[in-house]
Order: sequence, then C-alpha cells, then structure tokens
Amino acid sequence: MNAVASPVLPPVERLDDPSYWHEWLRGLGIGATHVYPADPAGPPPADAPGLRAEVLRHGYHIGAGGLPYVSALARGVAALTRAGHHPNWVLLTDEAWLLTRALRPLLRAAFPELRLLSDHYVFFVDPGDPAHQRGWPPHRDRDDMGFIGPERAPQSLTVWIALTDATTANGCMCLLPASDDPLYFTDSDSDALADPQSALAVPVPAGTPIFWSGRVLHWGGRAAPIGPPAPPRLSFAFAAAAPDYETGDIEIDAAIELPALTQRVDVVLSQIDHYSHRIPEFAAFVALRQAFRARRAAI
Repeated sequence: MNAVASPVLPPVERLDDPSYWHEWLRGLGIGATHVYPADPAGPPPADAPGLRAEVLRHGYHIGAGGLPYVSALARGVAALTRAGHHPNWVLLTDEAWLLTRALRPLLRAAFPELRLLSDHYVFFVDPGDPAHQRGWPPHRDRDDMGFIGPERAPQSLTVWIALTDATTANGCMCLLPASDDPLYFTDSDSDALADPQSALAVPVPAGTPIFWSGRVLHWGGRAAPIGPPAPPRLSFAFAAAAPDYETGDIEIDAAIELPALTQRVDVVLSQIDHYSHRIPEFAAFVALRQAFRARRAAI
C-alpha cells in the first residue's frame, strides 16, 4: 500500500458532496446533522490523576487503550490512501469528531484549563514505501507555549491516537521526556538531542492515546530497514489548549452538534495548508481551499 506522493485533488464542486466520499469511507457517517452524545455520568475518569501527574512531571502520558471508532477510521484512512487521497480527508467523517470529543471527560478532569481544538492531522507511515518510511523529524508542537500556575501546567497538549498498532518496526512515536530535557521550560526552539540515550521509543497497540505537552521534543520513528515489512502505522492527532493561548477554527468543547460538512472540509484544507512546511507537495491544496471558499461565498 503506497502512501500519498502526488495527492489526488478532489473536484471543488464535490468536496462537500457525501456521495463523492462514500466510495472510500464506506460504513462511516459523512456530514449528517448529529448531536454529540452526553459525557458519561459519574465520577471523573480513573486515568485523570495519572495523566495530569505524568504530564506535569515528564511531559507525556500513555493512556488506556480501547478507544472507540479506531478500527473504522483506520479502514477509511487506508482506503483514502490507496486511492491517492490525503489521509486527512477522514476528518469528513462523524467518527473522527466523535473520537475527538470522546476524550473530553478525561481532559476536563485532568486539565480543566484546556479546551479541545480543531487542530487535527492524520498520519500514514508505510514501511513498504521508501518515500514514506518515517514520520516527521524532531520538533516541538508549540515552541512559544508557556505554563500555567505554580504547577507549570502546559498551555497546550497534543493528543495522538494509534489507529493501528504502532511498533518499533513501523515508526512508532519517539520523544524526549521533559524531565530529561534542559530546554523544556525555556523558550528555545531547538530540536537538538543532546543525550540520545534519554529519548524513548513508545510503541502502543491500536486504540491507545499518547498525550504530550506542546513543549515536548518528539518525532515519528522510521520503519525498520531489515526484516519483513511491517504493516503501515496510521495515527490521528489533535490538540487541546488554554483559550487565552490558542483557539481552533471550530468550537468542539462546548458544541452541541458535530460540525457541518462544509466546516469539516475547510478544516481539512486549512490543516493541510498549515502543515505544508513539513510536506511541501501539498501546496496545491491552497488553491483548492481558495476555490472552495469562493464557491461557498457565491452560494
């Protein structure tokens, strides 16, 4: 299965047409009006104290597995990618937004300072494709991020979810714990790794989230160069942030309904454009976004 090299550009007049996308997103909801399910009643999630404590101390936390919608989203991402489409188009599905919102009770309990953002990205690392055998290089998601209160809680938190098993053979996430990073509580944008032995590979099974502060140095691993090729590593990421630090294009935290399909299209195009500095071949999506917005304005 080959990852996207020269991505297919969907026709602008079909971008918000569910029938166009059903070919690749079979079995997934696309754009119907739905109300978000209510948060579960009862005590806060048991994982919340551990999430807060480990992020405050080490900058990251490996969450409990078994998240919903993961296998269906993985099938959608795989089908999109086989057809040459960017994997971010899976954000057109109801399940992508339901998965995001499913983490709200845990995040609210652990970090009441933060709110969910529509800062999504979907990753496809393919050990069988030499051009896409590794994730993004070392970086910090929010170089300019500050900290809140005497505990120094992060102003931004990334939530990364494995849609398939992430292993050391197919490019699992790697990170430098904040407790081993002398630059973590500074404003440095350095991505240099002074002590490689302090870095950690973090393999996790499908359905498992990893949470890390916006200042944690991290990167996607590369596929193992020897041995039988591993299956692709698919993952889904978004962020939460303090409202006075960053807000998203779409309100998720307090929304009653899932975003409309036209809003989802705009999020996909905005996010591809936003991250084009990491993936230059996607610059063509800028013109597509302009054409889509012009078409919507004319309706």
